[in-house]
Formats: sequence, C-alpha cells, structure tokens
Amino acid sequence: MSKFYITEVFLQFISNNVSNHFLGSIVKVVNLAHIDILLMSVESLDDPSAYCKHDDDRKTVKGFFLYLDFISALIINLGERSIDLLNKYKNSQHPFIP
Repeated sequence: MSKFYITEVFLQFISNNVSNHFLGSIVKVVNLAHIDILLMSVESLDDPSAYCKHDDDRKTVKGFFLYLDFISALIINLGERSIDLLNKYKNSQHPFIP
C-alpha cells in the first residue's frame, strides 16, 4: 500500500463516491509497516472546510470524518502493536491525531 492509495481513499470519501471494493482491498493489505503512511495522511489534512465546494457542503464534511474513521479502524484492526507504534505521534499538534 502506498501514499497514493490513501490519497485516493480520501478523495473518494470527500467526493461521496466510495468504492467498497477499493476499501476492502486496502483493508486486506494494510499492516504495521503502514502506520506512518496512515498517520502522515491525517497530519497532512487541512480543516474540513478547505475541501468543501460551497458553504452548505455537508457531504464533503461527512466524507472527511468518515475518512478519519476509516483510518482509525485500519489502525485498530492491526491490534495492540499498532497502539505502541502510535506513541511517537503522541505530541502531534494536529487536531485530528489525538
């Protein structure tokens, strides 16, 4: 899995056009070696409003937070060892890392 795939997942979520097949393929290949890619993808995010098409764009905001939920689920699914690997991000100032 590469940063490209995670970026594509994000774009699918914020466009409200998610491929369950694509998400499933990521779930199958993600492993502990991908923790940094997952966390860096979150750290690179701006405020949800930066991705909105207009002021009342609830679909994009919903997709933004579903993306965060997906990343969290991937990490949780990796088990206890993933929690240990997250410790190096404990001092992150990004609002979506904690």
